[in-house]
Amino acid sequence: MMITHDLLKRFGACSPTRDKFAVLYPDGFDIAPLWGTPEEASTCWRNILEDSFLRQQVGWAILHGILPARLRADLPGIVMPRVELSGVVFRGCLTGADMRWANMRRANAIWARFENANLSEATFVSADLRKARFDNANLRGANMSYVDLYDAVLKGADLRYANLRGARLDHANMKGANLHDTILKNASLFATDFRGATLDETLSSYGVSFARARLGEGE
Repeated sequence: MMITHDLLKRFGACSPTRDKFAVLYPDGFDIAPLWGTPEEASTCWRNILEDSFLRQQVGWAILHGILPARLRADLPGIVMPRVELSGVVFRGCLTGADMRWANMRRANAIWARFENANLSEATFVSADLRKARFDNANLRGANMSYVDLYDAVLKGADLRYANLRGARLDHANMKGANLHDTILKNASLFATDFRGATLDETLSSYGVSFARARLGEGE
């Protein structure tokens, strides 16, 4: 499938966007590899998401069915600040990615890998992040309210000032994580492992119960 100026016009893209696309890609942009092998799909997604102009249009293109809402790709180290991926189904690897201010609201990213990624100020509201890995990730100031982090791994993650209100953290591994001033009001913390984590201000947070969580020194 080729994205062209005419296709964008048919889907109702605004004139300035269509015209700029035509200048940057006069022969169109081929997205057929997104349905190819895993390697082809990953390369195509990287080309889209690392292009500052195309990245700004991703959310609109997914909403209108031009790009698939299921993103399967391994994209370690990718740089895509402010990317709009709300509601996508993501399967793959984003280790070391720069995703500051990204929007993954209501995304399904079960088993996804975000180790060492910069996700500061990112939005994950109501996302499904079960069994995802955030080892040593920068989640400072991230909005993760009402996310499902069942059995997820956040070892050594920086969660300072993050919002985890109403989140499900049952069986999550948060050893050594920094939760200074993290909001955990009404979060579910059954068997959550906080050994070695920084919980100084969080322990006194209103509406937080650590009664069924695992506290103490890290291994």
